[in-house]
Amino acid sequence: KNTGKTAEALGNLLAQRTPVYEHVADYIVDTDGKSVDEVAEEIVRLFGKGVNALVTGGTRGIGLACCRLFSAKGYRVTALWSRDEAAARAAQAEL
Repeated sequence: KNTGKTAEALGNLLAQRTPVYEHVADYIVDTDGKSVDEVAEEIVRLFGKGVNALVTGGTRGIGLACCRLFSAKGYRVTALWSRDEAAARAAQAEL
């Protein structure tokens, strides 16, 4: 049962990380209401060719799907992860 502490913890984490993300980001993409493919295509359009892609949560789910697309389009991909080392190693082997 979610007592609201999870949402609070995520909000605190986002508040801590947002300044770092904004400092290093060349682009910020709004993902609200968009599919994985729509988000990835917007990022590809913004980046152009011959760039690096840094994907947070890039070893599972939506992040991994984005990494796959970027890799297929010739991007140099860096996928960040924090909890699932096995998934990170599998993504590394695949990409």
